[in-house]
Amino acid sequence: MGAQLPAFKFRSRREGVDYRRINSIDVDRVASELDLNTLQDNIMCVTFCNMDGEKCAYCHNPVDSVLLKLFRLAQLMLEYLLHSQEYLTCSLQVEEGKVHALTCEKEQMMREMEKQAEEIKSLKEECRKRKKIISTQQTMIQAGVANYHKCQCCEKAFMNYSFLQSHIQRRHPEQYINGKDLPPLNILQSGVEAKLLSFIGLKNEALDRFEKWKKEEKEKLDEEIKIMRETFTAECKALAVKNSTLESVSFPSKQNIFYMLFCMHVHYYWVYYSPNISEKRNSSNKLLIDTLRKNPSLTKEIHSVLEQTLEEKLELLGVKSVSNSLFQNRRTICTHQQPKLF
Repeated sequence: MGAQLPAFKFRSRREGVDYRRINSIDVDRVASELDLNTLQDNIMCVTFCNMDGEKCAYCHNPVDSVLLKLFRLAQLMLEYLLHSQEYLTCSLQVEEGKVHALTCEKEQMMREMEKQAEEIKSLKEECRKRKKIISTQQTMIQAGVANYHKCQCCEKAFMNYSFLQSHIQRRHPEQYINGKDLPPLNILQSGVEAKLLSFIGLKNEALDRFEKWKKEEKEKLDEEIKIMRETFTAECKALAVKNSTLESVSFPSKQNIFYMLFCMHVHYYWVYYSPNISEKRNSSNKLLIDTLRKNPSLTKEIHSVLEQTLEEKLELLGVKSVSNSLFQNRRTICTHQQPKLF
């Protein structure tokens, strides 16, 4: 079906007449040269201009009513022709789309027909071969089973055994040695097929076992990788937290910490073992010293606690390698300088 005719309605005329533009057109030239472009450019101006209020430029009288009616009738005809032109343009576009779709469909059908023609050709060839085989078999059946000699290497059959031997010697020399036939081909073929089936079964079984083993190993490897990843992630987080904690704390330099802890430790030994220094301390220090002198076991506990604290601080600052020699030197100094109090 064609395009449906759209609803049509005449437009109102409100535009004035462009006399200067109309005066510039040479009507005789347009008619003689078939200048359709000029007509197309001015068709809207002529079709939708309003001539009701126009007067004669010389006598200033209104335009004759019959002439005005004729002009308006020509305008309505032009407007209808413009509508028809637009309708035909739309119809042409629709039909062109249909033609394009039909062309594509035609090309697709041609390709399918070529494909089907090739299939028909191959089927005809196969039917011809099968007909030939059927006719040969029918001939053999009609001649009798006793006179039927079929080649074991191909599909040919012979009425005489000598013909079969000559055929085997000529077409299948590998099956004929010194004028003697090899074992029947069907027996050899059955043995080869049995071995092949056995080999295929063993191969499939080995492949199944290999796939099962590969799947299990992959699952184990994935599990180990997952555990290692989780462990590594946890360790990284712990190290990151520890690192951020160490960076957030404002430590003095390593040498100052080392010197401070060492002085505190030596100070403890000197306070404990030197009466001259202990007498100069305040009352709280004297009380602590008296308590340590009365309880030698408490002194050993404090001594071990101070050594452990110093080792932890030095290890945290990265100077663990010098801590043992430092303790040995410190013990030697304190041992030589401590007085005999007990």
